[in-house]
Amino acid sequence: MAAAKQLAINFVTVDYTKVDVDIARVKAGATGEFLKSYSTSAADLTKVLVANQTVSTVQRTEAALVSGDQDSAVALVGVVAPTKNTAVPNGETKTYRMRLDLRMVGDVWKVETLEFVG
Repeated sequence: MAAAKQLAINFVTVDYTKVDVDIARVKAGATGEFLKSYSTSAADLTKVLVANQTVSTVQRTEAALVSGDQDSAVALVGVVAPTKNTAVPNGETKTYRMRLDLRMVGDVWKVETLEFVG
């Protein structure tokens, strides 16, 4: 559960002034299809975050284990994230709900797929 929470926090936490570091942190916690798709979209994501001067932090996370064994797990993670950008300079609080499929890679849990759920 701790790994799922941290990986979700890493995904939502961004600061346009250090977006390369933020993207590298997400990639370090990714594997498989998620790593491939995130890497493919990273350049476009960087442009959007910088253009909009986006800053998102995490205020709270909640997680639940759906299933798991020694080398794979499925978790649902909710994240409450205060976010500021050029469209909302005073900020707004966003709530994200994600399903993370996790895979043990070596001795580290990594996100294999991530999808937003309602």
